Amino acid sequence: MNDDMRTRLRSLQGKNGNDRCAECEKPNPQWASVNLGIFICIECSGIHRRLSTSITGRVYSVELDRWSDDVVQLMEKGGNHQSIEKWAAKVPSCWIRPNPNSPYVCREQWIRAKYERKEFTADTNNDQPYISGSMEGYLFKKKKQSDEYKKRFFVLQNQSLKYYVNDSDKAPKSVLAIAGVNVTLDVPGMENRPNAMLINCRNERGIVRSIFVYADNGKVIMEWYCAIRSSKMLALKLQNPTLRKDELATLASSDFTLHGQLCKMPPRQNKFQNRFFVLDRNSLRYYYDKKDALPQGEIILRREDRVDENVPTHLKQYGNTLMLHTSSRARGGFPLLAQTAEQKTEWMVAIRLTIDKMEDFPRQYTLRPSYTEDDSDSLSCSGYGDSPPPTPRTLTFENIESFKWGARK
Repeated sequence: MNDDMRTRLRSLQGKNGNDRCAECEKPNPQWASVNLGIFICIECSGIHRRLSTSITGRVYSVELDRWSDDVVQLMEKGGNHQSIEKWAAKVPSCWIRPNPNSPYVCREQWIRAKYERKEFTADTNNDQPYISGSMEGYLFKKKKQSDEYKKRFFVLQNQSLKYYVNDSDKAPKSVLAIAGVNVTLDVPGMENRPNAMLINCRNERGIVRSIFVYADNGKVIMEWYCAIRSSKMLALKLQNPTLRKDELATLASSDFTLHGQLCKMPPRQNKFQNRFFVLDRNSLRYYYDKKDALPQGEIILRREDRVDENVPTHLKQYGNTLMLHTSSRARGGFPLLAQTAEQKTEWMVAIRLTIDKMEDFPRQYTLRPSYTEDDSDSLSCSGYGDSPPPTPRTLTFENIESFKWGARK
């Protein structure tokens, strides 16, 4: 590529929104779809390559490929802003536009919906079934007490989500009030299943139940995700008629603020336990395994809580320890041990931001009485089940240095 061509390309990258990926808004995109006249990041470029050549054409690298004058002229006629005006003119509020950290299925289905299915163009009828907040079909659901997945028939209608063992069953296995459901495509522990979705709800005892599901293809799981968000927006609108559409879209669902491994120390003990932690708005929950249906414990963060590095003297030898001081544990606080200094900082920042921006979080999850039988596939969750939780792996001060993060016995 000669200097003149390189100068023209670099000039283009600073105009018309081209300084960010046209799909996920990642800064400084270094790839381009010539047919569409857009600049995209390397992650989104891989998805564009899988589209028909009649849609995206050849995907060029800004730095590595040879650019002809004709190709540069095509890019000069386009631009990311113009592309958005054409291909994303009428995006339903139930859709979540991908960001640089979005799961693959979110990026892929956004791109395919825009260019293959043309769901967001100005002349679209917006008659996709998910917009109505009603849907039915099969999903693979994880059993509560094992890693086995069973095909179940789900029905979303009238602001409730039900599932049946078979589509011919007269009574549902369980019914969830959609106003108390949160749904996310960021599913820890299901990285090997790209079309996964996590549904969270609180049961009648206030315990959060995690329901792991996946579909055979990305389009199906994305439609379920959007349908649940649409239904949630309708339910919220009934409860709060003054809320604007953008406010409803924000409240319809939320991803986890942060999740990962930490060690916790129970009160009156001198040993750490490895747990999987999730920060979900003002709820800090910990699990024995990231795909457990029920948490082993939960800390509800409040305005008066704080997190710092003022750890007890006997814990100062472990440099990555932080202390969470809460009103629920007036004396001692919660000592938490991170794997690295970077992870410690990440958790402290996330918790502090949550507390600093604290609102009066309403009780947002509810679970209607379920029609389940007492079996391992039941959605009903009374306490932690009849069986005690598995024996946790513990760390004493003597063996903590040899602890292998993420390992389980």
